[in-house]
Amino acid sequence: GGEYVEKFENDDRKGAEQCFNKAISLAPNFGLPHLHLGNLFSENRNLVKALEHWEQFALLDTENGSSVYSKIEAALFDLGRFSEVEKFYRQILDLDPSNFEAIIRLANVLDEKGESVAALNLVDNETFPGVLDVRAHIMKLKLSLVTSTPVELSHQIDNILDKLSQIDET
Repeated sequence: GGEYVEKFENDDRKGAEQCFNKAISLAPNFGLPHLHLGNLFSENRNLVKALEHWEQFALLDTENGSSVYSKIEAALFDLGRFSEVEKFYRQILDLDPSNFEAIIRLANVLDEKGESVAALNLVDNETFPGVLDVRAHIMKLKLSLVTSTPVELSHQIDNILDKLSQIDET
């Protein structure tokens, strides 16, 4: 680890890049070097390479991968490849079906494409314990704004408030 930090402090980008590539060849299933390489390429304005490595990181480390979701979306957007966002989140969910962050973001993408029923189904099919459950309900509420009556929306809000009060009691 010390070697990387040293290279960074001396601003030896080429050296740092070689270190990370070496780390990847030694431990191909370890996501962290991809995160650092992605950031390195991003600083050098090489979005295509940055994107490749961020996606690798997110797919290898599904637990911490959500930290780069915004970067991936922004990079795809800047590269004019925003249509690939949906494919990316579906890959994540194939590996980690209960990845809440990916579910919410995919639901947003589908909603923006006008596929609000598909978005709603995505959030509807997922049941999450505790606090996350509330986020799912709020997402459902957001997706229902266009299609539901004020009375139905009001009921949804009451359910969310109930959930929140249950959480407070625990």
